[in-house]
Amino acid sequence: MSGARNAGSDSRQFEVSFHFRVTGDGRGHMAIRCVVRDQPGIGNTLDCDLVTDQTFLQTTVAELAAAVKEFPIVGKP
Repeated sequence: MSGARNAGSDSRQFEVSFHFRVTGDGRGHMAIRCVVRDQPGIGNTLDCDLVTDQTFLQTTVAELAAAVKEFPIVGKP
């Protein structure tokens, strides 16, 4: 991957927002910028940067899927 990709969601019903920006250098390295807020503007914020390599991507996606399965969204977003 070369360049940058953005993803995100804002849910007014649950007042949660999350945004991810993945930037690749074209040689297999990826930097992921994550911001998650439980109540945008007044609540808690998780703000982190992750650096990985494409060789770990399959494992990372599987771990994220397991976390979503363990902590599912309750209700309709």
